[in-house]
Amino acid sequence: APGMSWAGTGRLNIGWGGKGGGNLIAYSKGHATRPGEFFFVFGGGPSIGKVKFAHYDGSKSRIKLSVLANGNVGFGVNEPVYPIEHASGAHLTAGGVWVNASSREYKDGITPLTEREAMEALEGLEPVRFRYKKDNTEEYVGFIAEDVPDLVATNDRKSLSPMDIVAVLTKVVQKLKAENEQIRAENQQIRAELLQRIAVLERQMRFMTSVASK
Repeated sequence: APGMSWAGTGRLNIGWGGKGGGNLIAYSKGHATRPGEFFFVFGGGPSIGKVKFAHYDGSKSRIKLSVLANGNVGFGVNEPVYPIEHASGAHLTAGGVWVNASSREYKDGITPLTEREAMEALEGLEPVRFRYKKDNTEEYVGFIAEDVPDLVATNDRKSLSPMDIVAVLTKVVQKLKAENEQIRAENQQIRAELLQRIAVLERQMRFMTSVASK
């Protein structure tokens, strides 16, 4: 029956009459076969020091939050291998770098960003200097979420994704690079034509000089 039980192995179960797998298992519902949220606090064996919060939907348990003994925290990840790891694939590396999830398998509706879209978005970006109200001791540079072009704006217009702006800048730089290479090629062609004309003029001048000296 639901309540509290002692498994006889140093394990305490709250809200469930079973034996469980951790030193302390507490359920928000009366039994493991009933849908509800519950959490585990593991204390022995290979699971020592782990804390996990999961949800049971009536057929399968799904991990919502994991905290491992080494300090790694997972959101929707059972055994996070990074200091902070999300089920989406995004994570914080041990070096302190946040890495966005970017695999093709996570994305739908993939279409190329056009040069026109990128140029219009770049023209609409207004870099500013600012301080956060909650920490007025340090100045930053960046953008105001409410003021950026729709292409790089979030739905709530309260935050920004740096990768959106990086994508715009990348497309614009690619365009400028292609234009620069075209101009360089045209200049090389013009230079070659000028050198050829100069060579012809020099030959003509040498011929005229030789004729005049006779």
